[in-house]
Amino acid sequence: MIVTLNKKKNASGTYSLYLQYNNKKEYLGLTLLKGKDKKDENEKTLLIAEQVRAMRQLELMQEAHNLKPQKKVPTFNAAWADFVKQKNSQGHNSVSVARNEKYKLVKKYIDELSPGITLFDFDIRWASKWIDWLAKDKGCKHNYVGALCNVVISFLHFVDDNELLHIEKKVFKALRLKEEELDIFFHDIEELKKMLHKDLSAKPNLEDTRDKYCLGCMLGMRISDLFDSLKILNQQNEDAFDSEGTLKVDIIKRTAIKTREAIKIPLRKEAKELIKKILSRSGGYRVVSEPIYNEEIKTVGELCEIDQNITMVHGKRKFKAGQTYKKYEVMSSHMARSTFICQMIEQDVHFQKIMAMTGIKDVNTLKKYASVMDNTLRETMLQVEFAQKL
Repeated sequence: MIVTLNKKKNASGTYSLYLQYNNKKEYLGLTLLKGKDKKDENEKTLLIAEQVRAMRQLELMQEAHNLKPQKKVPTFNAAWADFVKQKNSQGHNSVSVARNEKYKLVKKYIDELSPGITLFDFDIRWASKWIDWLAKDKGCKHNYVGALCNVVISFLHFVDDNELLHIEKKVFKALRLKEEELDIFFHDIEELKKMLHKDLSAKPNLEDTRDKYCLGCMLGMRISDLFDSLKILNQQNEDAFDSEGTLKVDIIKRTAIKTREAIKIPLRKEAKELIKKILSRSGGYRVVSEPIYNEEIKTVGELCEIDQNITMVHGKRKFKAGQTYKKYEVMSSHMARSTFICQMIEQDVHFQKIMAMTGIKDVNTLKKYASVMDNTLRETMLQVEFAQKL
């Protein structure tokens, strides 16, 4: 049985595309437009129509030979909607308004660059075109292009993991950009003591954020992994603790949400106590979005007088290169992770072990942190395991 692609002229001068097979017509909802300036757009439309025709031809051949039918590949719009729905069902920072706004922006840009795109179109050529278009046509800076590419990578992992369509590894590699140089800041032992020992009982939300932040300094997890791990432990409830109220878990083993790398983090006594405190608060476990969390971190830093003057060398977003800021102004969830990494390097922990605990895949990333440890800030860092001194 042959499936043919045909067109029907409309009164407006456009052409509607349809498939013909088994003495029936299947209109595709695709239209060829009038005008020479529509040539490129029409070529894309024809390519999509041909892909649909080939799929329908394969389905008929399989049916004729009693073969197992191929799983139907959903449209890009349907797959994207399911992707966003899954992200919003997860208990970490994907529930934030800011994250959803980024998803909407990426979807808008994809539709603008590639109208009528299908899952089959996400290949190396498209990745190269996407990166170039964001930089030249949209004027996006390098690191922001990388952030938008990370959303696409996350979406394509969703497509691949759910067996909607196999995505080749080289496509993921093409979408990963090497980040520009960033400023790296971290906390010393005195700052950590200030935060942990500050009485914030009158401000329960800030106390909760302070505890999560200090826990992040002890574990080095990205905020997405930290929040998700706490959510899982909270769901386990009493099963996570023994009869004496001690956390049973000695090692957190999970797959990093961002990089999909396996991570394994031993839990010291101090970390276990903080987890117990976070999960046992009256009112239950508090879910907070990433933007609010990061704003509260800055407030905690200010209340705890983390007010050392620091100068941005490279700058990022609203923080300008060459400008001086109070340290609490630039505090964020990432500074907690930087603190952990720098402490591990200071204690001469092998790079491979740090990578196993943090999910960092490129040893060159750790070398950037190591270079920070060689500067004048090195003398302020701990010489022994900092968590035991808190």
